[in-house]
Amino acid sequence: MTGGIDFRSGPIPPGGAPSPAGKSLPATPAPGHGAADTRSTVSFRELLSEKLAGDTAAPVRFSGHASQRMLAAGVTLGRPEMERLGSAIDRVGERGGRDALVLLGSLAMVVNVPSRTVLTVVTPGRRGEGVFTNIDSAVIA
Repeated sequence: MTGGIDFRSGPIPPGGAPSPAGKSLPATPAPGHGAADTRSTVSFRELLSEKLAGDTAAPVRFSGHASQRMLAAGVTLGRPEMERLGSAIDRVGERGGRDALVLLGSLAMVVNVPSRTVLTVVTPGRRGEGVFTNIDSAVIA
């Protein structure tokens, strides 16, 4: 015996694990494990699928700048528009896009795809030159 741990090898007797004194201990399942356990079991595949499905349904966030722009222009997005925006972000993400221009009706939005964050919103009255830089993809929602 080394350091209080018994490193003896050999089979565990049918009655349970040997005790330190060499006697068998009763084989009792740990709480929550055994025949009386009524919890349903979920496979790893099911847990992974649920987790992945939850990630694609992650909410779209708006930066402070984007929120201010929308507020100043009096723009609000309803559920259908938010769903179209989320779907557009998903499509760009599937193709590896990181920073995308999303065209949603008359709005143009620059979105960071991995974080699902709208960085800026351009309304029809504030298009300026209409040039968007630092994007790698564009999608029409």
